Amino acid sequence: YVNEIGRLVRKHFPSLRIQIGNSTASLGAACLPFRGGADPQYYDSMGIEIPSQTMMPERLLVQSIQGMMMTKEAASYYAKRPVRACGCYEYTYRTTAVGEELQAAYYMRDTLISLANEMPVISPGIIVDAKDYYYQDLYGSCGMAYRTPWCEPKLAYVAYAALTKALDGVTLLEELPTGSTTVYALSFRR
Repeated sequence: YVNEIGRLVRKHFPSLRIQIGNSTASLGAACLPFRGGADPQYYDSMGIEIPSQTMMPERLLVQSIQGMMMTKEAASYYAKRPVRACGCYEYTYRTTAVGEELQAAYYMRDTLISLANEMPVISPGIIVDAKDYYYQDLYGSCGMAYRTPWCEPKLAYVAYAALTKALDGVTLLEELPTGSTTVYALSFRR
């Protein structure tokens, strides 16, 4: 059915973009449809949702932000063309359990890595923490503001506001040499 649905969307709604993915490790969501006969002409991008939680952004796991690279490469291989990655709901959900400052720092690093990979949609975390028992697990406290009824902004909210003001609408030009394997510098054009 996936090819028939793709054909109908392309025919009747040509301005819509089709995205596959949005799973813990989107690698399977990229490979399984193609192996099963899905026609890659109907896919515009891969949806990435990765439970980064307390992992360093640089850690190479299929469930980490670097797993996005594996997913893009696999999808591009099967599609025989470049396939972009897009952040889905809760793209990288970073818990406040690591502390507000580290949560904000991880979100900023995730966003910069995503900009460097030219992701058209970046949607880390959630706006407000979950207010029920869900808050107590690693996913429930990943919001930019504390849970209702207070909804007080966290440091991540402020950090996103500053990052958006500085980098909204930019295009990556190049990665600048730093002489380090752990320090990165990127050049953008507005």
